Amino acid sequence: MPVDVGLPELQAVWVEGYRLADDDHVCHELESIETTNDPSTMSQTAEEFYDRFILIAEWDIARAMARVGLA
Repeated sequence: MPVDVGLPELQAVWVEGYRLADDDHVCHELESIETTNDPSTMSQTAEEFYDRFILIAEWDIARAMARVGLA
C-alpha cells in the first residue's frame, strides 16, 4: 500500500459525504516515475523509495482496508 513505501494514500483526499462503493479498494497503481528539477515533495531519496518496495514481501491489504475504513 502507498503508505508502506512512503507515499500518501489517495483515500486521504476523500471528501466528507463521499459514499463508498462496492468497487472501492486500497490498491493504487504507480504509472510512471520521472526525473525533475522541481524541489522534492518527499522526505526520502529515490534509493530509499526503491528499497522500501524491495523489502515488502507481501502487501497487507486487510490492514490497509481497516486503516481507511473499508473493512
